[in-house]
Amino acid sequence: GFNALNYCIVVGSNNNPSQAWDAQFFITVGEENAFQQGDKVTLTMKVKAASAGTPAVEGVKWTQEEIDAAEEGDPAFGKTTDDWKVEPVAATTVKASTQQHLAPGAYKHYAAVGDINFTEDWEEFKNTFTVDGNGATSYTIALNLSEYKTANLYYFDDISVVVEREEELTEDVELYDKSIPEGWSDLIVNGDFEDAEGGVANFVAHDFVTFDGEKQEFVAPRVIADPNEANNNKCIVVTTDANPKQDYDSQLFITVPEAQHFNEGDVIRLRMRVKADVAQSAGTQCHAAPGSYIFYQCAGDVTFKKVWTNFDSGEITVTKQMMQSNSNPGPFRTIALNLSKVAAGNNIYFDDVQLLIKEPEDPTIGLRSDLSIAITKGSAASDFMKTEDSYNAVVDAVDEGQLVLDNSEATADELQAATKAINDAFAGLTYVEGYTPVTAAMFKLYNSVDEPGDGVATGCAYNLYDSVDMPYGDGNVGEKNWADLSAYDELVIVKSGDTYPRILMNRLEAGGQQAATQEDSKMLDINDNAGNSWSADKYQTIVDDNVFIINLKAIVEDYGFARLHSIKKQGWAAGVTVTDLIVGKGTTTEIGSFVAEKAAPKAIFNVAGQQIKSLQKGLNIVNGAKVYVK
Repeated sequence: GFNALNYCIVVGSNNNPSQAWDAQFFITVGEENAFQQGDKVTLTMKVKAASAGTPAVEGVKWTQEEIDAAEEGDPAFGKTTDDWKVEPVAATTVKASTQQHLAPGAYKHYAAVGDINFTEDWEEFKNTFTVDGNGATSYTIALNLSEYKTANLYYFDDISVVVEREEELTEDVELYDKSIPEGWSDLIVNGDFEDAEGGVANFVAHDFVTFDGEKQEFVAPRVIADPNEANNNKCIVVTTDANPKQDYDSQLFITVPEAQHFNEGDVIRLRMRVKADVAQSAGTQCHAAPGSYIFYQCAGDVTFKKVWTNFDSGEITVTKQMMQSNSNPGPFRTIALNLSKVAAGNNIYFDDVQLLIKEPEDPTIGLRSDLSIAITKGSAASDFMKTEDSYNAVVDAVDEGQLVLDNSEATADELQAATKAINDAFAGLTYVEGYTPVTAAMFKLYNSVDEPGDGVATGCAYNLYDSVDMPYGDGNVGEKNWADLSAYDELVIVKSGDTYPRILMNRLEAGGQQAATQEDSKMLDINDNAGNSWSADKYQTIVDDNVFIINLKAIVEDYGFARLHSIKKQGWAAGVTVTDLIVGKGTTTEIGSFVAEKAAPKAIFNVAGQQIKSLQKGLNIVNGAKVYVK
């Protein structure tokens, strides 16, 4: 501070700022003293402001008789309407929010020491925060001085920043007790990676492999010998990329087969050994299949040191939020670790992984969860271009399934039969003549763009009704990976979610992109939100917010082929899930007629046979067909 000379620091702010950070005061400790994850940082200082805000004004409250007298100009009353038209005004206070920055102005994380309140007298402020993975490597505390919307002067004195840091570990922590507690079972096979024949079936990675720098999406992680041990102990490693855009650019997925998925009420526990070349943390999420996001919280944050340490999530009770979301029916069966926290990239190691599950007290819990998931999936089924009988079979099965689920005394056999009926009906959905679904088997890896050959089936990285954000096709949008749709006239995409999809087709070279003109383009990026949307204008018809038609016939006429690489979401917008992907030999007119028929006036009745104006919760009869609304 400057008290020895009675000096202090003063910072001014302006009137009517557009943002709270228009005026800022930065307290920096220098990059050489950058905060590390786990540091406890205490900021102490004396603060005051020229103005501490304004007091509240209650306004003037009159009776109706007084108001009437004022409006009539009653001289005996002696007051006018100007005297009572005083609006109440809330009190204003003066505070500054705080952030973590790298260099001053280089924003890192939105939270630091909390809000600082100012009065017109000197007062001491002291608060401590713990640095998490989001703030690690920051070395500046920023005070946002434009929270108060009136110009002001802020004074600071006797400033100190104290950092408490745990002593850095230099030796591996002893391996945790791997014995399985009574009443629990381990879902992971070969979690110590020592069995060469055991594989890594429970692990999938988004990995930036250092020897070629190319991102490997949804691949088995690399099993290596621990670089710090002479006994050739095996572990897996994931390499994160430099300069990531999001912390989930690189991920490790710990997953179980769908038949082993978790249920609401299950109790699970994740234990493992972890370390990294550079100390960092990783958040965890709930996914269905790897990459199929459901919920942002799962097993808590994982801390990685430069030596082996043990992670234990403790007991986690699976909630409905973890099981499914509005855009993803689940079920939850994957824990995702978001690993991209180090700007320069990192190598992150895992060993001795256990994913434990506790035996449930009620054996029907899992069966009820399975039925609930089937009902959600069946309720989301689209009737678009489906035969009426096959669609109504799904509706009927969902209705019956809901009755079973609502019955608290339903037996295991009844729950299983209801689930099977819905899944069978869903699998039996058939399309109107001339239309067929696009399947994962249609995606292949070919020799080249110009001389493709027969291709080798690769499957599809994303699944209908399941994956969000990049819901269908080849995640890498490789120019040699496609589903050949050249024999069809139309591609129909039905989706849910809050944004339009991007349909990526006919990539003519590695890294090819759509340009401002067709002549300069090396890929079709059919996408209404693109700045150069000529391909959408030329090849796409939007039936409604959830149904899109791509004119394959016109694409074949222009290019000689129609190759679907992938369907992605728009930019960083909310997720989109593909619920139907159909190709056909029909015409847009046929589809338009189908939509018009579905949009025709509906006669809606409740179960009592009374006509109602709109669909209600429960069972409805619409034009003679049963419709269930959850």
